[in-house]
Amino acid sequence: VAEARAASPLLLTDNSEPWPLQDSSMQWLEPGRNATAAQAWAAPFEAAHMAHAAPLNANNTLWIKLSLVRATGSTGRTGRWTLNIPQPYLDHVVLFERQDGAWYPQTAGDKHAQRHWNVRGLYPEFELYLPPGQPTEVLLQIRNFKPLAIPLRMVPANLREGQRLAEGI
Repeated sequence: VAEARAASPLLLTDNSEPWPLQDSSMQWLEPGRNATAAQAWAAPFEAAHMAHAAPLNANNTLWIKLSLVRATGSTGRTGRWTLNIPQPYLDHVVLFERQDGAWYPQTAGDKHAQRHWNVRGLYPEFELYLPPGQPTEVLLQIRNFKPLAIPLRMVPANLREGQRLAEGI
């Protein structure tokens, strides 16, 4: 049932400007903190608007399900993208990327030392490689001690590198 309710893939082109994911996303608010990525993927996700504060607290977990696809005619050589959450005070975020049936995590957030982040910076950021025309399934596991809006932004890696320099990172 949850698979049928997955969001349509977000089509990304290599020439895209930063792409804020402002509309609705597929979300599941886990009443605890024990689900694995595989368990969360099968959970009853529902559409929720990204601008609304997620009702997070010290005992629950917000899961966001994304399906991303890079346009088939993309000419960029690498297909590297970043997904960032421009929210500097966020306790814990894990991006799980599904490849060949397995889930691969990247971790960020205030509860983790910067040396453990895949991309060090002012706020959580994750690297993705998106081959043209192939949907990439992603889960975000988010924990925070209080309610919080979760702004998501997709940016081609080459553009983001310039932004990071301007931010002084």
